Amino acid sequence: MSTTQVKKELQHYIEKADDRILHAMYAMLQSYLQEENEIVAFTVQGHPLTKKEMLTALDEAVADVEKGNGLTSDEIRNAKKKWK
Repeated sequence: MSTTQVKKELQHYIEKADDRILHAMYAMLQSYLQEENEIVAFTVQGHPLTKKEMLTALDEAVADVEKGNGLTSDEIRNAKKKWK
């Protein structure tokens, strides 16, 4: 089922729902959105990262590695020697 179909189906359910289920759905969505905006890390510069931002950054890093971008461990070791 596509996202558009799911949204239409949910709208249909919402129209038929009683107060109890509406409040339960609202609480569930509110909790989910708050969790997604929870600060879980900080950048090296001290800027906060939300859970969503952190997961996006991790996905981008994995994609970079899969494309072959990055340094080998030997390249990192050699670069480290020059840091002094």
